[in-house]
Amino acid sequence: MRESNPYFDQDVALYEEHHRKELRAEFDRRVRQRLELEEVKRLYRGATAGDVDTIESAIWAGADTDTANPLDNGRTALHYACLAGERAAAQVLVEHGANPSALDALGFTPADALKSGEKDPRGEIAGDLELARAAHAHMASLAMKINAAIRWW
Repeated sequence: MRESNPYFDQDVALYEEHHRKELRAEFDRRVRQRLELEEVKRLYRGATAGDVDTIESAIWAGADTDTANPLDNGRTALHYACLAGERAAAQVLVEHGANPSALDALGFTPADALKSGEKDPRGEIAGDLELARAAHAHMASLAMKINAAIRWW
């Protein structure tokens, strides 16, 4: 092959360099994915424990507040905060964009999880969730109107 192609060594070097870059990119992607998963786990633990600092730290590190836990029927961090009756955790999650209408794999919302956990005797968290759900729905309708106006324009 070398005799018939004067650029054989250069071609091989380019080929190897290309594959090194591809392998490095795949390695970096997997490392980022692993780190994101670790932050989501921290978010779940913080929500369950009511640890607002851990929740905010995980969110600022890149954890998505609406990531569903595939190992626990698709519950989100807000589901965990409600099950544990952690009002401050639920408030922080909603402030950072957690969807108060998110459904787990069984079709339960965080408010349903709150009822099953029986940790909100005065209904404070339920009231917060209802307000957040109404605000979330209002923002969604505004976004639809804005998008419709942009398409029209």
